[in-house]
Amino acid sequence: MMLTIMLRAFGRVYVCACMSTGYTAIVTPPMISFHWLDPPCFTAVVPTLPFDCLIDCFFLVDILINFNTGLIVMGGEYIDDRMAVAKSYISGMFLFDLVTSFPVSFFELAAEAACATADFGSDFHRRCLHLG
Repeated sequence: MMLTIMLRAFGRVYVCACMSTGYTAIVTPPMISFHWLDPPCFTAVVPTLPFDCLIDCFFLVDILINFNTGLIVMGGEYIDDRMAVAKSYISGMFLFDLVTSFPVSFFELAAEAACATADFGSDFHRRCLHLG
């Protein structure tokens, strides 16, 4: 029975969301601890950056899905009107989802690309501060 539920589309998305949240909860503290204070353009690349970008994309797509997913109100009525769903989501969990899904890894990726093509004789550090 449990295997049948997990093979459905919602079950797969739910498992991916749980695994992504678990990954973020386990990997983020050590990454902040060991790489947060690295000097600008440190030669060591953040090892989890490509996967972090994928996780950020997943959470951003989740926000878009929440705008298009119907909801069940207190009386047991199912509402699939897009405007009502959007109003409910914005007044509920949207701000939390937006803040927690902020794609920090995209800024790290942009800073890494800027470091790779940097002219260190210019105002490089000032430009890096504008990226992140």
